[in-house]
Amino acid sequence: MILDDIGSQDSIKRMLTSISQRRGGVVSESTKTTFFIYIKRFCEFCGMTPDELIKDRMSDWKSNNIFTRRRHEEKLLEFAQYLRAEGYTSNTVSTAVGAVRSLY
Repeated sequence: MILDDIGSQDSIKRMLTSISQRRGGVVSESTKTTFFIYIKRFCEFCGMTPDELIKDRMSDWKSNNIFTRRRHEEKLLEFAQYLRAEGYTSNTVSTAVGAVRSLY
């Protein structure tokens, strides 16, 4: 898994377009940097690239099994717990979770 150029992932490009549309066409470099940091951390936590996460999520969503359908939501909760255990503040954890949710 190579995440050096996270901005080149199709899922990241779609996420930035979506955020830009919601915010009137502007996504600051600060916002991009913050989102990239936490999405990258989540990807490392899961062992997948952003595009792989989206592909996996779409596959899970088609399942009839509720536990499979919620697998990514549960992984995000585990990530939040991991950050808390690492000593991150509630605000930082909230920012990280929001960044990852924007990917989906």
